[in-house]
Amino acid sequence: MTDTALLGGIRVVDLSQFLPGPYATHLMTSLGADVVKIEPPSGDPMRYLMCPPGAEVSPLYRAVNAGKTILRLDLKSQGGKRSLESILQNADVMLDGYRPGVMANLGFDDARLEQINPALIHCHLSGYGASGPYQFRAGHDINYCGLAGLYSHYSPDVIPEIQFPLIADHVGGLQAVNAILAGLVRKQKSGRGCRLDIALYETLLTWQYTEKPDGFRALLSGGAACYNIYRTLDNRLITLGALEVHFWGKFCEAIACPQWIDRFEDPIPQTGLIGEVRLKLSSRLLSDWVEVFSSIDCCLEPVPMAGEVLDQPQTVERNVIDESVLRYPGRINNAVTPGLPEYREIQSSDEIGLQLNPD
Repeated sequence: MTDTALLGGIRVVDLSQFLPGPYATHLMTSLGADVVKIEPPSGDPMRYLMCPPGAEVSPLYRAVNAGKTILRLDLKSQGGKRSLESILQNADVMLDGYRPGVMANLGFDDARLEQINPALIHCHLSGYGASGPYQFRAGHDINYCGLAGLYSHYSPDVIPEIQFPLIADHVGGLQAVNAILAGLVRKQKSGRGCRLDIALYETLLTWQYTEKPDGFRALLSGGAACYNIYRTLDNRLITLGALEVHFWGKFCEAIACPQWIDRFEDPIPQTGLIGEVRLKLSSRLLSDWVEVFSSIDCCLEPVPMAGEVLDQPQTVERNVIDESVLRYPGRINNAVTPGLPEYREIQSSDEIGLQLNPD
């Protein structure tokens, strides 16, 4: 077992499709967990989502399911139910991404899961949670972001841009992992499992504590010159995050506009100052500004094009992602987590060994 396999020996059963659940279990796979992903007979629809011409499987599916063992089961059949039950008997975690009530309809309600495996941590990851008037509603990332108020931060006369990458799906997956890991800690102490009810919508809703301070939203949503996005002469983008006055001062000095330093606390929205900064930064190429700020520490960074992200020096040095491998976003014991092998498909639960990915 490698030093990065913090979840070595932990078995996770993934009953989810598309992105939120598979992303959550991808993170656990990256940390060393053995993940068995149960898919319907037709497979996870994510296999074919945004699939490029000539490819049999979507690269998105391959990325979030790397290292997993895939088993297709018809959970409406008695044989499928028996297979799942046998797998759950030796599992530590089960994550399901169905709408509320589906697991119960399949014969795996809380009471039945308790009988099968009292130590099982069951994480139910859904759009709106397992209770409340919205629990059975269909939804996708755009709906969760909208209902949680993320699009309300824009000016009333502007139609907000759709968030990408998908925020609720990824953050909801992270929230599920946080709760599962807490459940594993408690299980070590008590020997008992637990049931977790994680909603993608609620994950975003809890971010809205930032609504409370007066002016905070306006400051961080485009109302201040020091915290904004600007275009250059070649129509490229620069992000400026000079929220501290000393960073703002360095920025103003670097672009030869020291007269702006004292305007740092102009009333928000700083429409006039933003326009002046916009005009100044649009006067030169992005490469020119990158050179100007190469040795100036003022929270200014260029926005690389999609194809340039992987070539950024920090990206290259940390080696978190390349064109084919998605690694855990962090280092463990000062080491980069190893790349995961391709997912493997099996035909029967009998093919699941005691350890799926032995070192």
